Amino acid sequence: MLFSFDPIRYAESVDVLVFRNYRIRTNRAYPAFHWNKKSLFFERVVHDEISNSTIDGKPFHLSL
Repeated sequence: MLFSFDPIRYAESVDVLVFRNYRIRTNRAYPAFHWNKKSLFFERVVHDEISNSTIDGKPFHLSL
């Protein structure tokens, strides 16, 4: 289980990115301090696979 309150993953200029079987539960215990408010932020990712993962119990998909 990963607990987070700011960007979870950032990737830039990556050929292959695999993100499987993550269960992410966010919280508001601390104020966000990063300028990026997206949970996942990918730039120039060529091949990706995101499967069987949730944020706060809801399935998420990457749309580049």
